[in-house]
Amino acid sequence: MTHVPLSSSVLQRRREYREVLRQHLALRASARLPIDTDLVASQLLGVNDVATMYELWCFFTIVREVEALRGPPVRAGRLRADEVQVAAERGLAVVWSDGLEVAFNVTFTKRSSGERRSSSLLLRPDIVVRVLGPDGHASLHVLDAKLRVQRVREEPDDTDEERDGSSGLGFQRSDVAKMHAYRDALPSVRSAFVL
Repeated sequence: MTHVPLSSSVLQRRREYREVLRQHLALRASARLPIDTDLVASQLLGVNDVATMYELWCFFTIVREVEALRGPPVRAGRLRADEVQVAAERGLAVVWSDGLEVAFNVTFTKRSSGERRSSSLLLRPDIVVRVLGPDGHASLHVLDAKLRVQRVREEPDDTDEERDGSSGLGFQRSDVAKMHAYRDALPSVRSAFVL
């Protein structure tokens, strides 16, 4: 068919055909609305960068895995949503009845007290898992999402990269240094992992 037979009595009179014709005309009319494609593309694609989306994916994956082990949480923070994006606020937390908590982008500062205190710099790990021990003291485990997929040289030197031994993918020494910073500067942190 090279054109739509708009004058066809069957298309105009039969209810089902008439509805399909109405939808077809509405689609054609909407395709002709003036849309700034650069603006739409930047709003849709530039809302979250890939690293932020990876951080969120890691957070929700950890929450889902803990939920599979511990059951449903008793409390969860809310996501911020508008007509363009969904975002997680800093400090968004999911809590279970035994005190276990998984939090997103928790801030640690020198001025903070207790578990959120940093002995040096302001630090903000992507994911913090808080485990309440039998003595009532909490230990923290931090996970930082690093979206760095790169091929390393066959013979890595001791400066920038290391091999993981299996896939040829590497990590950067700065990632490991950041994990040491978490362990050294945050007194409640018991372990730090790169995701």
